[in-house]
Amino acid sequence: MKKNSIRKKFGTLIVLLMVAMMAVSLTGCVANGGTQDLLEATQEEKDTAPELRRIGIRTIVSIPVNTESAAVGFYFAGETEFVKPEDEAYETLVYTVTAYDGNGKELAKDMLKYEMGDSGVLNVTVKELGRIDVHVESTITDYEANASVNVVRQSLNVWDIIILGIGLYVLYLGIVGRGQIYESEFIKEGKELHYKMIIRVCCIIVSICMVASGIIAAVDTYGSYKMVKTILFIAAIAIFIAGIIATGNMTDKQAKKEAEVKRANGRDLKAPSAAFEFDDDEPTVDDIKK
Repeated sequence: MKKNSIRKKFGTLIVLLMVAMMAVSLTGCVANGGTQDLLEATQEEKDTAPELRRIGIRTIVSIPVNTESAAVGFYFAGETEFVKPEDEAYETLVYTVTAYDGNGKELAKDMLKYEMGDSGVLNVTVKELGRIDVHVESTITDYEANASVNVVRQSLNVWDIIILGIGLYVLYLGIVGRGQIYESEFIKEGKELHYKMIIRVCCIIVSICMVASGIIAAVDTYGSYKMVKTILFIAAIAIFIAGIIATGNMTDKQAKKEAEVKRANGRDLKAPSAAFEFDDDEPTVDDIKK
C-alpha cells in the first residue's frame, strides 16, 4: 500500500513536470541553438596559407536579449578552429556587428555590446529583441562573409522548470490536505489539528511563491525581474523552515526519544509466535497413555 502511494506521488510529480515542459515549449520560452556546416577548402586553397582562403562564420541560431552570449566565430576554409586574437591571421580580419529591432530599424550603439574572447568567440549583448548582422572581410584578399543571429526573449532554464513543477505538486498537497506529509507518530495530544493546519498553510504559501517564480520566469522577456524571482525563492525557503520549526514544537520529543531507544534495543519487536500453541489444561500424550 505504501509503495503504491509513493509511486502515485512520484507519477503525479512527473506529470506536472511534463505539463510544465509542454507549456514552456508552446510559449516559445526555450532558446534555440545550432550551428552551420563548416566551409570546406578547395584543393587550390589547401595549398595556400589559411589567411588567404575564404572566410567562414559560425553562429548560433539565436541569443537571449539582455544576456552576454557567445554568438559568432570566424574561421578560414578547411580549418576547424576559430581565429583567435593571438593568431597572426587575426590581424588580417576586419569585422562589424550591427543590431536591429523587430521592425528592422538599426539600434543605437548603446543598445549593443560585443567583445572578442580569447577563444575566438565573439560575445554579444543586445538590449532589444530583433537580430544582429555580422560582416567580416579580409584586408589581404577580396573574401568576405556575412551572417545574422536572432535576438529572442530570455528563456526558461531547467531550474525554473523544476521550481515550477515542485510548486504545482506542493500546491496539490496543500489543496487536498492529506498524504504522508500530514502524518506523524509523535504529535502532542490535542495538537493534531494545529499540526495539519500549519503544514497545509505552509504548503499553500510555499507553492504560491514557487509557482509565481516559475510564471515570472516564463513571461519575463527581458530578464528584468530576476530579483523578484530570487526574493520569492528565498521567501519559500524561509516559510518552509518556519513550518519545520513550528511542527517540531508540536512533536512529543520525549515519546519520540523513548521509541527510538526501544527500536535500538529491539524491545518493540514482537517475538515470533509458535506454529502451534496449547493451553495448560489440555491433555498431553502422556495423559492419554495413562
